[in-house]
Formats: sequence, structure tokens, C-alpha cells
Amino acid sequence: MLLRLFYSEPAAGLLNAKRREWWSGAMDEGEFVSKPYVSAITKRSCITLLRAIRNRQGEIVGVVGIDIAV
Repeated sequence: MLLRLFYSEPAAGLLNAKRREWWSGAMDEGEFVSKPYVSAITKRSCITLLRAIRNRQGEIVGVVGIDIAV
């Protein structure tokens, strides 16, 4: 079972994260690095780095990510 807990600081619209490229990239490949884009929140160029979180059995239990200004 995959627990979906979304948190963003500052707040962002993450309700449809499952449909986003970064989510599927991290879920399918274990990690994901976005192409540079303009953040809807900060209005600055950034990239997003994500990695799947696995339990001791190797099952993906979540995804963690961070935006980095570029």
C-alpha cells in the first residue's frame, strides 16, 4: 500500500500530483530531475529533484522532492 501524503512549503496545488511527470518519473525510475522551468509559486527558474522512498522490502512508499533555483 502506498501512503500519499503531500506537503509543500510554501503551499502548492499538489492534489493531482499522481498525474504529473515528476511523480511518474520518480515512481517508475526511482529518481527524477526536471528540466528547468519557472515556478508558479516563486516566479523564478528552478529544477526539481525527486527520489522514491522505499521500505525495507524495497517497495516504494512515497516520493520526496526539492526545488532548486537555477
